[in-house]
Amino acid sequence: MLDLDDAESSAPVLNRLLEAASELVQVGDLSLSVTASVGVTFYPQEFDLDADSLLRQADQAMYQAKLAGGHRYHIFDPEHDHIVRGRHENWSASARPWRRTSLPSITSPR
Repeated sequence: MLDLDDAESSAPVLNRLLEAASELVQVGDLSLSVTASVGVTFYPQEFDLDADSLLRQADQAMYQAKLAGGHRYHIFDPEHDHIVRGRHENWSASARPWRRTSLPSITSPR
């Protein structure tokens, strides 16, 4: 989608996409239907991103759509991702000293 003013401008197109994906298809005597989970990200963003990063963002957003029950779309939020990554890095940094510490061996008498 090109030339969108903001993320909310994509909602009508995304809803039409979900509706189109869920339409019944007649195959012989069978009526088949599927649902879609769509992950969305936008370019450009605050930081320059390569194609792999954009795919990762869209994949994360799709996973969130599936977690929310499927048949929906989720828009990747770079600010939320930045906050979550910061928390993870803080946790990892605080856990490092524990990983380097060795615990004493305790044996029980026989």
